[in-house]
Amino acid sequence: VINPAWKPKLSTETWPVHNYSGHPKNGLEHKALNMPVIEPSPRPSLPATFPEAKEMIYAEIKEAFPRSKELHESFCDAMPGGTTKTLADVDPFPVLAKSAKGINVITEDDVHLIDFLSAYGGHVHGHSHPSINSVTKETIENGDVLLGMVAANQNALAREIVSRMGPGVEQVRFTNSGTEAIMFAARVARHHTKKNKLLMFKGGYHGTYDPVCTTASRATLSAAGITPSTTKDVVLTEYNDTDKTRAAISEHGDDLAAVLLEPFLGAAGVIAASDEFLAMLREECTKHNILLIYDEITSFRCAFGGMAAA
Repeated sequence: VINPAWKPKLSTETWPVHNYSGHPKNGLEHKALNMPVIEPSPRPSLPATFPEAKEMIYAEIKEAFPRSKELHESFCDAMPGGTTKTLADVDPFPVLAKSAKGINVITEDDVHLIDFLSAYGGHVHGHSHPSINSVTKETIENGDVLLGMVAANQNALAREIVSRMGPGVEQVRFTNSGTEAIMFAARVARHHTKKNKLLMFKGGYHGTYDPVCTTASRATLSAAGITPSTTKDVVLTEYNDTDKTRAAISEHGDDLAAVLLEPFLGAAGVIAASDEFLAMLREECTKHNILLIYDEITSFRCAFGGMAAA
């Protein structure tokens, strides 16, 4: 939380970036970039009660980011909640970014922040990395974007992903979003197994496809606009609970097309699955002819081939 009286204190220290360029499959050259380092000043202790602390924090945000508040209110005229991403629809309002470079984001109020979110892992190399910018510019200038046709660079990227992911990935289908990928994966699982149900975990997040959006940060099968006929094909159980999950698979195995999980729960607080839990899932899914699907929309960047290959 930003102290309203605090002004960014910038230094000329360099931004250290881990150098992975020595890896035989990594073509990016990571170099230290000269970026400002923010040194936050002390802030007073929070009040003892949550409502008081919440009120104090909201007041600080409103004072520190008035331009963000003004713009957000105007955005609400054209976009529900003032954003196109539900996760960004936060109270008292989202802080709006104006530009970013490396690990730093500059808000519309000209406040410099360190970006610990990194687009949920998507910006693992930081914002506006020179090597990525160069390739992106070259690709756009060559007209290799949205051709509506098959192009050689699609095959090159697919082969690179297959080579990194190991035996768990043999072919690649590109999609526009994680939600779309999960939708296709569920459909393939149902077609392959000739079964209908999906087993997922409480607190998991797999996008906004109707059958899977019932689980996000919820302990019951309920979500606005989701029909009862959709939820009847979803089985929820406890993440990392080996005994309960084994029992649920045993009970519903004849009807389960797939078990869908994140190797670590993102929306529920970055909770990693235990080795014992994952081994049990592999064993039970093989036993009952169920596809085991890893949703690695965020965990993919935790290891060179994703957590499935780690």
